[in-house]
Amino acid sequence: MISAKSPSLVIIGRVDNGLGLQVLESENSWFKILDLKLPASLISKIALLNVRDSDVYGHLAIYSTGISQVKISCITMDQTYALSRMGELIKVPTCRVKFSLNLETSHWLSFKDLPIFLGNIIDNEDCVVLVPSRLGDLLHLCIGYSKSSTIAFLKHVLNMFLKTKSSGFVINASCVSRLPTIPLEIVLMKNNTYLLLKMYLNDYREVRPKIFMAISSNGKLVKKHVSDNVNRDVEKVLEETVDTYLSFTKY
Repeated sequence: MISAKSPSLVIIGRVDNGLGLQVLESENSWFKILDLKLPASLISKIALLNVRDSDVYGHLAIYSTGISQVKISCITMDQTYALSRMGELIKVPTCRVKFSLNLETSHWLSFKDLPIFLGNIIDNEDCVVLVPSRLGDLLHLCIGYSKSSTIAFLKHVLNMFLKTKSSGFVINASCVSRLPTIPLEIVLMKNNTYLLLKMYLNDYREVRPKIFMAISSNGKLVKKHVSDNVNRDVEKVLEETVDTYLSFTKY
């Protein structure tokens, strides 16, 4: 996990064959190359990091200021997505960025405590996954790597859950933002019946079980399933679990 004291600006991008950060704090500026081994096919999709005086080149900017505010913006790449609290993948805006703590951020996206994906998530390819969070005046960044299979399963979950929104179901996504395994929980709810899906996004750190699903109704556990792998079998279990859940809510 990377930490910087607010106010701070973090620029993320490719350095040689790895991922680097250029950080500006009120009294300090520093650079770090992450110890994160990424596939060449993914690294090639990350914009080069380069800071020249106040000019910034890179993939993503994260600006932390105020009591708890975190804002994000793309710099030179316009295909970066983040997961909203309502379970939707939203496109991160692309804005002009200067290497300064006096930034105009009205068009930036306010965002923290949920994952951002660097890479081609639209086509279910490998992605860098990072979660910004605030604790006091510290900005924390938890950074990892999601394989294409993890990305595809996550999108399958989101697509199935989002189909129910028009019928009054509520989706809530949350992330334990300072754990290196990057656990993500997505809850589908209606009345007193809940479907919880928990998965770990950082494939750089092995976790077992990787997937956990549970249905509860009126405070009682109805069904649960755990899996160590993301594959077609667990996708079938997900589909069956959603069908069971919908039957309890009289969808």
